[in-house]
Parts: sequence; structure tokens; C-alpha cells
Amino acid sequence: MIGIGSPRASMEANYALRSLVGAENYYLGVADNEARAARPVLYHPADGPAATPALPELEEADACVLLGEDLTNHCAHARICLAPLGAPGTHR
Repeated sequence: MIGIGSPRASMEANYALRSLVGAENYYLGVADNEARAARPVLYHPADGPAATPALPELEEADACVLLGEDLTNHCAHARICLAPLGAPGTHR
């Protein structure tokens, strides 16, 4: 079994596909130079020290970095929590 990711899919979806088929059977679905740039972000969820915050933690945040996510369509509650930070697609 092989898995071909998509730059149009979320990082979570690509990570889940990679976990399902295994790293040796997974292809990111983009040019090699783009894959090298995305690899640290894609493989970070299980390997990195940063935690994914819960919604109450988002409400208390002083700053936030979002990578490749559209909160308006995928997580409206998080968009509302981040509105005070001036997140794209939100109104103060």
C-alpha cells in the first residue's frame, strides 16, 4: 500500500495518511524542494516538543502562529478565540 498526500489537504490529514501507510510508503505529493520545506512541519506533531493548545489556552494566548489552516471553515470556535489577536478572517 502507498499513500500520496496532497498540498490541498490539511497537515493533519497528510500526517494521518503517512501514519497509516508508513513513512517508507508515503509521498507528499509535491516537488522535492517543497517536500523538504514542509517536512519539519508535517512530521512535527508526534516528534516535536510543542503541544497543541486547547481552546481555553487559545483564549489566553498573547500570540499565535497558524500554518496552512483555514479556521473559518475548519474550526470556527478557534477563530472566535483568536479574534482578539487580529487573526485573518476575524473582526475585532
